[in-house]
Amino acid sequence: EYMGNTSIMSDDGREAGRAAVPWWSWSQLTPTERGVSIQYACEGFRAFSVWGFLTILTLYLYDALKMDENQSTMIVFAAMSAYNFAAPFGAYAAEYYLGNYKTQLICMIGWTLGMLLICLPTMSSVFPTDLVEVTTALGTTELHPGLLTQGCSFIGIGLVVIAYGVIHPILPVFIADQFPSSNQLKITASFSWFYFFGTLGSAAGCVVSPVLRAYVSTFASLAALTLAIVAGLALFLFGTPYYVILPVPPSAPTEGSALSWAQRWAKLKETAVLLVPTMRVLAPLTIFWGLVYLQMSIYVFTAARMDLAVVGPVRIPADMISSSDDLFVLAHIALLEYWVLPAVMRWRGGVPLSAYAKIAFGFVPMALAMVCAGVLELVVDSKPAQSVWWVYQLPVYVFNSLAEVLVSVAGYEVAYNEAPPSMKNVVAGIWSLVTALGSMIMLAVFAVPIFQRNRVATFFFFAASMVPSLALFVWLTRFNTAQGDATAARTDEVEALLEVEVSGRDPSTRKRR
Repeated sequence: EYMGNTSIMSDDGREAGRAAVPWWSWSQLTPTERGVSIQYACEGFRAFSVWGFLTILTLYLYDALKMDENQSTMIVFAAMSAYNFAAPFGAYAAEYYLGNYKTQLICMIGWTLGMLLICLPTMSSVFPTDLVEVTTALGTTELHPGLLTQGCSFIGIGLVVIAYGVIHPILPVFIADQFPSSNQLKITASFSWFYFFGTLGSAAGCVVSPVLRAYVSTFASLAALTLAIVAGLALFLFGTPYYVILPVPPSAPTEGSALSWAQRWAKLKETAVLLVPTMRVLAPLTIFWGLVYLQMSIYVFTAARMDLAVVGPVRIPADMISSSDDLFVLAHIALLEYWVLPAVMRWRGGVPLSAYAKIAFGFVPMALAMVCAGVLELVVDSKPAQSVWWVYQLPVYVFNSLAEVLVSVAGYEVAYNEAPPSMKNVVAGIWSLVTALGSMIMLAVFAVPIFQRNRVATFFFFAASMVPSLALFVWLTRFNTAQGDATAARTDEVEALLEVEVSGRDPSTRKRR
């Protein structure tokens, strides 16, 4: 009964006090509950596809495209940067031009095409002779994929990461928009459940994808990921009649409009200025998010130098260990939502922990994750190859996942609740932009030779960087709180002016597709 109690009047007119029903009782669900349930399922398929792909991407580049470790690491961070930098542009398009629904549909179609392009080079019958001889540093010659194979791969990778990057920040906004603005409890809970189902799909993808790659073929792995996004697209289309789709504000002043183009632009700029406090608070999280994604690059190469034995001759693929992060995320969400946070609220006399406080606490486990990673790297370097058991890497993922949950879910809450109604998608895109900057920082760091050679010192450096990052975040949060009343009053004034033109976010205009 994850939809929660529906004692508040539902948005489609059902009586207050109707008992909650489980999602599988389809005939008893309201249209809103059906639409939200379908969106959660779609996110599971999307996460299965994209994170399953990103899990094998490092070794795909290393084994299939013959990139070295540093090249593979940098390409992964470049892909993550493209994924996150695409978010603000997609959010802007969804907010003012295409709308959330059309943006999702277009991107999922492009995503499907991208996966097909990535699959093609792994079929030996498609490019059987696209190979070139390359002389290695040892003077030997090797056959590497040719330009056509690499071109298809990189175009496909670009389509996948950009498509998911465009729609990822607007997905929780779309789900939250299904509920009336007065139902704040369900809106807040929707962010946790969105992250839960996304992580569930991600965990499945991170297990299935590397297993298929290691024990069947790379093509089998990529084909499964392609089928997942096709299933997600079909399910998304199936749910269309149940979605609440808010109208897109007109792209140009209509006849008799009270605002000209210049006036509208001035008001939008003024609204953007109001977002500066939120963006300023999120700035210290840039390095944090870069560290979260080390699980898809550096951690994989560390695992490859460890003893991967499970039971007898059975071995776990090095790129599958990162799936433990998703399993720990699921456990942390359940633990926090059902025990820790309710206990903290009771201890605080019924006052819930603020989103900013959750984010601040997230810096601590991230620092511990970096310390564990540094110690592990030191031990692996000092021992014979393949002698340190892979289980000793799990504490890194325990702390990494806890930090991720604390910051991610609270970040969605901040982005949605503190954004002006006319810019919720845009603010969600800015949240992803912070992640992109973190990936760019990692890209720059690992381009420096000293950090490439000494990963132990690199991990301890990152652990130490969490201290000033936390201090800056707390200071900026308190600074914003001191200015909160004036900012809130100014927001109301600007929104009142914008409401003349940007009426699409008015709850009275809500309609089902």
